[in-house]
Amino acid sequence: MQKWEASGILLPLVVCHCEYKASTAFDDLLEITAAVEEVKGKVITITYEIVNKETGKLIATGLTKQVTCDENSKAFVLEDKYPKLYKNLTD
Repeated sequence: MQKWEASGILLPLVVCHCEYKASTAFDDLLEITAAVEEVKGKVITITYEIVNKETGKLIATGLTKQVTCDENSKAFVLEDKYPKLYKNLTD
């Protein structure tokens, strides 16, 4: 995301959702996986999964929705302004 911001693409968060499946302890080693689920218009939906790396137990799932904006906070359609980036995210 830092590279995106450096090139003038901001991604303000508009939705954040988390479903807790199991508890975890402070010292547990966790693995977080994120994937672009959908790019639709001005919104990018990213899904997340948190797993206990030692036991394989699913700890939580979630998603965020973020709007593509320029450095002036003006929303834009990613496919129109950055077609190569859009293609990389949707292939």
